[in-house]
Amino acid sequence: TARDRQLMDRNLESYVKIYKGLLEKDLCENVVSVLNMQKFQGHTFYDPKTGESSTHEEDLQVLDGGSSDPNFKILMSKFKDSFNTYAEELEFPWFNKANSFCIYRYNKYLPNTRMSEHCDHIHSIFDGQRKGVPLLTSLGFLNNEFKGGDLVLFQDTKIEVEAGDMVVFPSNFMYPHRVDKVTEGVRYSVVSWAW
Repeated sequence: TARDRQLMDRNLESYVKIYKGLLEKDLCENVVSVLNMQKFQGHTFYDPKTGESSTHEEDLQVLDGGSSDPNFKILMSKFKDSFNTYAEELEFPWFNKANSFCIYRYNKYLPNTRMSEHCDHIHSIFDGQRKGVPLLTSLGFLNNEFKGGDLVLFQDTKIEVEAGDMVVFPSNFMYPHRVDKVTEGVRYSVVSWAW
């Protein structure tokens, strides 16, 4: 009953969940070895003010995942686990699972690249036939061999993670985030969005 449920937590940070070691060490190493041989593309941001996409000189590079990726099935399973574990932990009767989520994207940060502050109002995953609004973001961290590149939410909250961890948080305007500039090495991550 409604009386038996706990009150909804009004602290925004409580809806940022870190799942330590959800991606096994061997899996992370395998993914990174495959990614080291792949050609990435420049990242683009959609600007809602202009209705156009653009790229910035210091932006990261991206690579879409897909069924040809040797790690496709396992990574899709890990994203499903992260989204559903998150929904189950909330114990909200109005949201108990992610209905769908998109094929993941890899992010590659070379030295002196970053991701500017933004919210995950991702337009590119909705193609006209597939319609929706992103509800959750899940980020998987694939390596530790870099310096800088911190994930920062709410303008000043550094999220402490390491290779193998997955972070899930709402994709809406109340969760601005950025990745600070990588100063040394190459930072790899993988991301998907649920709706």
